Amino acid sequence: MAFIDCQLTKLTTTSGGTISFPTTKDYSTVGNVTFIYAKKASEEIIENTIEIPNKVTRIPEYAFKNAASLTKIIIPESVTIIENAAFYGCKSLGANSIPKTITIPDSVTSIGSLTFYACKSLESITIPNSVTSIGKEIFKNCDALKTVKIGNGVTKIPEYAFEGCVNLESVTIPKNTIKTIGTKAFLNCKKLESINLGNALTTIGNGAFQDCKLLNSVIIPDTVLCIFPSAFYDSTSNDQSALSHLTTQTGRTIEFPTQDYSTVENVTFIYARKKLGEEEIAIDIPNGVTEIPLEAFKKKNLTGITIPISVTSIGDNAFDSCPLTTIALPESLTTIEKMAFFNCKISDITIPNSVTSIGDQTFDYSNDNIINIIFDSEKMKAAGATWGAKKVNGVTL
Repeated sequence: MAFIDCQLTKLTTTSGGTISFPTTKDYSTVGNVTFIYAKKASEEIIENTIEIPNKVTRIPEYAFKNAASLTKIIIPESVTIIENAAFYGCKSLGANSIPKTITIPDSVTSIGSLTFYACKSLESITIPNSVTSIGKEIFKNCDALKTVKIGNGVTKIPEYAFEGCVNLESVTIPKNTIKTIGTKAFLNCKKLESINLGNALTTIGNGAFQDCKLLNSVIIPDTVLCIFPSAFYDSTSNDQSALSHLTTQTGRTIEFPTQDYSTVENVTFIYARKKLGEEEIAIDIPNGVTEIPLEAFKKKNLTGITIPISVTSIGDNAFDSCPLTTIALPESLTTIEKMAFFNCKISDITIPNSVTSIGDQTFDYSNDNIINIIFDSEKMKAAGATWGAKKVNGVTL
């Protein structure tokens, strides 16, 4: 796909030699160069098996997107990064393996978003200990996936990671590394009955286990501080899930509170089994929580929030369309993701000197609000954000 729609017939090396594109096979090696449909779209791949040559260090974005015939990919130990959507829509991947899986080598450290989206033949996957980062929606709509083992290098199960994995039955989470379950990470995992969330978890994001109808056992560590809205909500019956309590690693039972926003045994429940409705609400995020999850309070009637000094990031659309008029951001904050305060009513906001990144449309307003922004100039030069505020009355550097 690298030279699709180009008229090139050959490549020239730095030493002056030439390498002609293969004419009979789209997947072949000429000299030391492996051509994988270099002049065609990935959707046109007809091979069942492709072997990535040794010394390749990354598999690029969309490399095999919608390669419907691909059943096996051999990834060498030289690969360290698998980029976004590399195997997106490879519906036959793993189909001829026993078990139906793909082997990720121990050299890989990062796997991007949407990498295995809708790989509908995969039944099991192991993420090796070498991997420290996995992206959003990584296994979304892998509807044959039954078992997952996550290595101990991963610290967060990201947003929508396993959404729509309707046959997922078993998830092995490392004991001491997972600190956050992201927004809707296990949304609509209909066959998931139990899960042990390890010993390091602090935050369960909004909708994390929404519509997991059979979920009846959740084991959490004593480190859990906050459970965000709808984490255990059953939207299909417009009611709370069948899960009546949580169990700690030491065997203690924590009942869900009768009040939808309250703290029980150091765990703050924010409408954990319900959908946050139209009522006005002010929230105190407990100290120790490190991030406000993606869409945490999107379109909710949030009128006030206290963010502790432990928070380092605010996720995409976290306060989108909230009627907030003021907010104090802590000096610990480093990242504000895109559209975090989209369509809020804030008139003045101070960006702490600690912030190094602001996402697109963070302060985009669809109303007539005038906003004053105060921030540290050098840090914001590095951020390169397009804030999108329609009416900026003043910017103080």
